[in-house]
This record gives sequence, C-alpha cells and structure tokens, in this order.
Amino acid sequence: MALKFLAHVSLEAERAQKETKEMLPGRMAELESTNMQLMAALAESYEASVKLAQENEELKQTITDSETRTMLAIAEIYEMHNVKEA
Repeated sequence: MALKFLAHVSLEAERAQKETKEMLPGRMAELESTNMQLMAALAESYEASVKLAQENEELKQTITDSETRTMLAIAEIYEMHNVKEA
C-alpha cells in the first residue's frame, strides 16, 4: 500500500514537473513582455517629469520677470510722484 502511494506521488511529481517545464517558456515570454511595458511606462513617466520640471523653471522665471517689472513700475510711479511734489 505504501509502495503504491509512493509510486502515485512520484508520478504526480513527475507530471507536475513536466507541466511546469512546458509552461515556463510561455510564462517567461509573458514576464518579459510585462517588463518591457513597465520599462516603457517608466521612460514615459520620466520624460513627463523632466518636461514638468522644465515648465516649472520657465514659470519661475516668468514670475521673477513679472515681479521685477512690477517693482520697476512702482519705482517709476514713486519717482513721478516725488517729481510732481518737488
């Protein structure tokens, strides 16, 4: 009885091992495909991140330029006001 059970277990183990070997190439191809998709998504995300960083720097410069123009305009108005009073 024990010998019959061991033979059955051995056959099941061999069958499972064979199925695993047969499925492995397909699973590897699937994993490689998923990996490529993830790498493409990561590259796309990185490009978007770089683009946003550049846009952020441009906006910072625009704000700085606007603040400078505003301060110059205020100084000019202040000078005109002082000239009128003098």
